[in-house]
Amino acid sequence: MPRPECRFYVYFIKVDGIIRYIGKGTGNRLISHFREGGKSAVALKLHNARYCEGSSAIAGIYADNLTEQDALDLEILEIAKISQRDQRQLWNANRGGGGLTWPRRSRQTAAEFASHLQAIEAQIIERRAKLKEQVEVERLKELQPGSQRALAAYYYRCLDSGTNPEPT
Repeated sequence: MPRPECRFYVYFIKVDGIIRYIGKGTGNRLISHFREGGKSAVALKLHNARYCEGSSAIAGIYADNLTEQDALDLEILEIAKISQRDQRQLWNANRGGGGLTWPRRSRQTAAEFASHLQAIEAQIIERRAKLKEQVEVERLKELQPGSQRALAAYYYRCLDSGTNPEPT
């Protein structure tokens, strides 16, 4: 069961196969964009695309069970990846992460922003590795020494790390 602080997710909405919106949420946030009578800019654009233009729309989740900070970082990263290719593709009014506006583009800000994105991506990778390690430690604590599950877990850990799983 996810920890209470890991209740966030990052999602996307595709219209006719093109990602148009990336967001962060908890609970039913993603579904709220698809409800009739939605008042947000995204809900109105989605309604127009689906019912006035006859477009198809689907939604998906990039990652879930995230802390709020991890979700904010991932949202910024995913928005930036698409916006670097085509700033007009997304319906997002900002660059994610709580309403920050996009910097004005210049060679200097673009280079600074690219560096910032690389730092965020490295932080996300580091946090995921730490979380995976914590989950593995908790899982191993639950196993009884000498049980088949414990031996299998040990064997696969050895294979993942490239060490010889056979006892000496």
